[in-house]
Amino acid sequence: MKTPAEWKTLFESSAFARQTNYSGPLGPEYNPSGTRLRLWAPTAQKVSVNLYRRGDGGACMGTLPLEQHGQGVWSVYLPGDQHGHYYTFTVEVDGTAYETGDPYARTAGVNGLRSMILDAPRIDPPDWNHDHRVIVPASRKTRPAAFGMHGGANSWPLPRREPPFLPPAPSPPASTISSGWEWAMCS
Repeated sequence: MKTPAEWKTLFESSAFARQTNYSGPLGPEYNPSGTRLRLWAPTAQKVSVNLYRRGDGGACMGTLPLEQHGQGVWSVYLPGDQHGHYYTFTVEVDGTAYETGDPYARTAGVNGLRSMILDAPRIDPPDWNHDHRVIVPASRKTRPAAFGMHGGANSWPLPRREPPFLPPAPSPPASTISSGWEWAMCS
């Protein structure tokens, strides 16, 4: 297990920057025929995705491993229409597993603990494409007000929280789901 000083040295090294520099797509890439999930986790030894039907509570539908690619990127392809499904990642670093939401997701479940796969046009209101910005005449616009606040008014002591915020995920037993995928059941 690395010390904070060792992590700092690694993260500040030019070799780490060269090996992990990535500017491609991250997060969910939705398509009706399937969704690709990509996560940048260069220090991970292992990453898996946990799928859920709900944004909070409810049983995990299953877990799949992600494949490691260059520059610290991990990915998995989920076949079929995944719109409305939720997920978390289990990321193993230095032998410890952490469950986390997708930092690159565009939507999330309750309190942001689970990420959501979304087909945005599917949830657009009727005539959304014909919507336009309302023009407010200058005579109806109000001037912005300036407010001041004393720095001590919002300075109560807050606890310092270090990642990971979620407890490590246990190792689930293997099982097969009806989709034909080989899954490991979530606990």
